[in-house]
Amino acid sequence: MPPLEDAADLREFTKPLLGKAGAALGIKHARFEKRDGAKHTVVEYTLDETELNRAAINIDKQLLIPPPSDEALSAKAGTFHTEVMLFLEQANRGPGKEQGRTGDRGKIPDVSPKVVPVYFKTGIQGIKERMLRGQDNPFSMVFVVTVHATEIDGVIVAYTVTDIHDSFPRDVE
Repeated sequence: MPPLEDAADLREFTKPLLGKAGAALGIKHARFEKRDGAKHTVVEYTLDETELNRAAINIDKQLLIPPPSDEALSAKAGTFHTEVMLFLEQANRGPGKEQGRTGDRGKIPDVSPKVVPVYFKTGIQGIKERMLRGQDNPFSMVFVVTVHATEIDGVIVAYTVTDIHDSFPRDVE
């Protein structure tokens, strides 16, 4: 997620192209570059009128969200773990949720010995569906995934699956 100052700059960058019927300016590809000391921001897009207007709406929404307080950031933190083994312990057949109550539960022994709620990044099509469909029983499988482990006060409370890399049968003895 870009910082608010970058979102505001991007909004100004797109302003001349917004609301033009049929993308009247004919601009479909643009590049924005900003240097601020050691920080270098480059944004490039190829969009049609509909996509550009949708991006502007999302930027406006982002600008309305107040930044999290330092206290909130320290109380609820997390880390990404790439290519770790996820063992599903419970799953429903419904679509994956990104937040709220979920019946999906799993364990990642490399991160925590606890079984915790498992969420699925919804912007990425069908992660949960790819894990559950097929002939294999998902509870007899190991899923190699990238997850964001949510921590509160040093305790893992949930995983959000952002990518699935592989799966294979569990060794059951």
